[in-house]
Amino acid sequence: MVPERWPRVPLVPFSTVDRSVLRWLRSAGRPEAFTLSAGDQELLRLQWPVERGGPIDVALADAHWTIERNGFVIPRLRAVMVAGAAETLGAIHGHALSLPGTDGFLVHRLPGLELPSWQVADRSGTEVVHLEPVREGRRLAGGAVLVSPAGTALPRLAVLLALTWAYVAFAWFEDELAVPYEELLESPNNPDVD
Repeated sequence: MVPERWPRVPLVPFSTVDRSVLRWLRSAGRPEAFTLSAGDQELLRLQWPVERGGPIDVALADAHWTIERNGFVIPRLRAVMVAGAAETLGAIHGHALSLPGTDGFLVHRLPGLELPSWQVADRSGTEVVHLEPVREGRRLAGGAVLVSPAGTALPRLAVLLALTWAYVAFAWFEDELAVPYEELLESPNNPDVD
């Protein structure tokens, strides 16, 4: 069952759209929420809990599951099916992303001129997904997603995309938390500033 806080815009099944070029868009401020779209068709929504620490709700046209986070310095994210028995759909730990039925993937942060981008590659190093975050000021506003032909063929592409975006968003949110403190440190009233 989809949580009541989701907007009533219907989601489109992944199998009905071109999955090679997608975009994440931040759809709420607090609690955080992101929508994955193909053109103007919404495919997937991630909704963070009102209180930090709870699972992230994930909604698709035909499924609902959660992403749980454990750990801080090296977080482990795990996608779990909600309906019926708990089934692990995939997980990220460190930079390793595991999906049942695959050899796994590696998630890399790539250097960029202004913003880092992110890459999901298979074990041979072949890129499957490329993410380009977009910011609005210091906030993560969304991101462009390029999926390779091999990536579009993955049966659990939605799980891979949701886990990877949650991983990127968590890293970004930790940076967002530091912004007020950076401004204090840079303040002319700070005795440590010459």
